[in-house]
Amino acid sequence: TWILTAIRHPHCSNIITYIYRWYYRNVVKTDTKYRHEQNALIMLNALRRVISVFSGPFMTAYLIRATSNNLASTSLYYIMSYFVMGICFIVVAKLFKHSPKINLLRFGVILNFAYVLSIIILRDSVAEHIPILAIIYGIATSCYWLPYITFTADKVSNKEQTDYAVNLRNTTCIVETVIPLVLGGIITVTNFYIASIVILLVSILQLICSFRLTPDTNARQTAPFQLTSVWRRLIKNRHSRSCLLSELFIGASVSNSALGTIMTVYIVYSFHTDFALGLITSLTTIVSVVLSRLYRHCHGKNNTIAILLASLISMLAVFVMVFIGGDTTVIVGNLLYTALTNILLIAREVCVYNTARSSVVGKSRQTEFIAIRECAIELGRVFSYSLLLVASLIGGTAVLNVTIVILTLAIPTAGIAYINVAKCRK
Repeated sequence: TWILTAIRHPHCSNIITYIYRWYYRNVVKTDTKYRHEQNALIMLNALRRVISVFSGPFMTAYLIRATSNNLASTSLYYIMSYFVMGICFIVVAKLFKHSPKINLLRFGVILNFAYVLSIIILRDSVAEHIPILAIIYGIATSCYWLPYITFTADKVSNKEQTDYAVNLRNTTCIVETVIPLVLGGIITVTNFYIASIVILLVSILQLICSFRLTPDTNARQTAPFQLTSVWRRLIKNRHSRSCLLSELFIGASVSNSALGTIMTVYIVYSFHTDFALGLITSLTTIVSVVLSRLYRHCHGKNNTIAILLASLISMLAVFVMVFIGGDTTVIVGNLLYTALTNILLIAREVCVYNTARSSVVGKSRQTEFIAIRECAIELGRVFSYSLLLVASLIGGTAVLNVTIVILTLAIPTAGIAYINVAKCRK
């Protein structure tokens, strides 16, 4: 009732209109022939990020509470999810290489709907059905991201990649600023299942948005699926080899890694409520938007320095948060880690899309490249959660701290790998 009353207020209406105009003018508007489809991709990604916020930090917090603070069960859930995801990327890439991938993307959206519906149905017995949820989530994610990455490589040219990646990240950051507060408030005031129903509605909107896309130009490829030969070609080329290596380290340290889960655990233990988790997530997102805009201006000029500084400072922030402790350091450490590693994620998106469109891969082999690249990043994620699982089973603060140090050192390693990719391109 309060939300509806606020929306009807004239000042609120003016603010929404201003935000929409700014969003269209600075984020979405483009003059390329694929303008509408690039906008649809950005919107599709924004809706997906709403689901990711739900299935990321809030799902982690829920699993920790549902399993009585058992990090081993949470680690096992993510290990199974990302293992299934890596396998499914290869299987799906082989089966759908010669088919329009728009249908596969819609199937992934439907499976996301099934994943959230399963959480609602299972309710308090979620902890007892972790393998089922992990498998559904892994298949749904692979069916969604494989065609999404293909569409991005097909609809966005190389010269537009940096602007597109920054606009995409800014849109993502806007979503990740508002949604954590909304979901955190809903979960705190009501419960986790009411928030799940909201996410079901978002899945339906995502399916509707997918009908704005047209089939990719590589939908009718005649070349056979040759994963092994493409793998050998990528390994022989220095540029693509560095790109795959950077994906491995980014999966172990930044992109949905166990390190992010550890950060969430620190927040949950320190502040206890989902609203606090959402508030801190939103604050870090705001800083991420500012830093990504700065990175956009320095890209191509001081790109190497920006990536190196972001890597080192985020690494130090994690060390300070873990080894000094305190509520303030938890907030500051999480803020710096998330905001600065966002620069690495932008560099990663540019690296992946440029490699997918390079002569090393070629248009007929983009599907194989995407499958191999996803296997690299899933391998990094599985490695990080395996370390966390071992640390949880052994027990003790010292073992957990060693795990955090190993995963944190992967951040500057990923940054150096991206710098090498840039040097190879030159």
